[in-house]
Amino acid sequence: MDEKTAVVRSHPEKMRKLRSRFFLPKFMREMKRMGIGGISGGNSVDLITEGDEFFSRILDAIENASKSINLETYIFRSDAAGWMVAEGLAQKARAGVEVNVIYDAVGCLGTSPRLFNSMREAGVEVMEYHPLVPWRKYWGIDFRDHRKILVIDGDQAL
Repeated sequence: MDEKTAVVRSHPEKMRKLRSRFFLPKFMREMKRMGIGGISGGNSVDLITEGDEFFSRILDAIENASKSINLETYIFRSDAAGWMVAEGLAQKARAGVEVNVIYDAVGCLGTSPRLFNSMREAGVEVMEYHPLVPWRKYWGIDFRDHRKILVIDGDQAL
């Protein structure tokens, strides 16, 4: 018996609930076709409740990245912590690691453009999500990106 079969047999009620969701089968088939995602085992989750520990983990993860770093965030401040993260990302980009950052235009209104420019100059791909364009009829003050995720080497997320 393979691992997936064992999971299905040991959790039949959970699997039934998953299968009964109207969107899941098509969604899962498409992900499988693309070779991404899916239900898997062997994962673990650590709950981090302290801000200092969280930033320490972020900095350690960035420092230990070897292939890629993908950061998506609503707020990226140009305070001491923000500059530490930005400098870590820039250093990894200069070392040849693929580094991508998406930040929200509204969430970063008060952020110094120098922070993003310094990362760009180091080779970080930096993208502003939904820039503010007030002269457009629907310029999107309400259409924001509130995600906060850091993915390291495609297998670790914070």
